[in-house]
Amino acid sequence: EKAECIRTAGGAALNTVRVAMWAAPSPLRAAFIGAVGKDGNAELLMAAMHRVGVTPHLLYVADTPTAVCASLVDTDSKQRSLVVSRGAAGLMTCEFLSTPEVLEAMSQASVTYCTAFVLSTPP
Repeated sequence: EKAECIRTAGGAALNTVRVAMWAAPSPLRAAFIGAVGKDGNAELLMAAMHRVGVTPHLLYVADTPTAVCASLVDTDSKQRSLVVSRGAAGLMTCEFLSTPEVLEAMSQASVTYCTAFVLSTPP
């Protein structure tokens, strides 16, 4: 039997900000800061952010793919297993986080969300 494969934009931080935008009683201003490759997966993430009004601040990393996560779901038990390739997401730099655009976005934020995954796992 052939398994169904669905490709979608996501990740803990992006999913969180997208849900916040959807659930907010009034329009929010939201930004996303991350690192991506120069590939189709980065374009997929950008399109998802633009659809919900999230302003992207992205570090483009040459010769490194955008992070991906394969979620394998057992159709009977509904249990899942995640396999992650961090790619460019693990290559964020202090220099990028110190750019005027990123510093401005962070200074305007009333809420900041950072995933523990990016802080707890080596690149």
